[in-house]
Amino acid sequence: MKKNKKKVLTRKSNNVIIIIAGALILILAILFLTNVIKLNSFNSDNGNGKNMSLNDFYSEESCRCLEKKMPLCKLDGFEYNSTRNLCVNSAQKTVTYNTWGCSLYECSGIKYSFNNNTNGWEAE
Repeated sequence: MKKNKKKVLTRKSNNVIIIIAGALILILAILFLTNVIKLNSFNSDNGNGKNMSLNDFYSEESCRCLEKKMPLCKLDGFEYNSTRNLCVNSAQKTVTYNTWGCSLYECSGIKYSFNNNTNGWEAE
């Protein structure tokens, strides 16, 4: 009688393990397919990845900053002056220091750099 109970319990526990493993595989497959679909729609929407805005590809979960060489002026009315290496407000005739923003991102294995000539992000 005890052997029959053990066999029933091991069959049930094996079935539970198989169901859990199948559910995990299904979840992983769904996540993989949604990422592939997002990547394909991203590539088709942006062509070759030229002149994208930062929001077109950036995500904190999948992107990381590799290089901070892009000067930023965070205050309203200020523009970066490369000859003076300062942020200048011509109307108020004031200057302030710039901060450095990310100029090279790596997102899901693809590197994006900022092109100063086009003022846009480009895939490398």
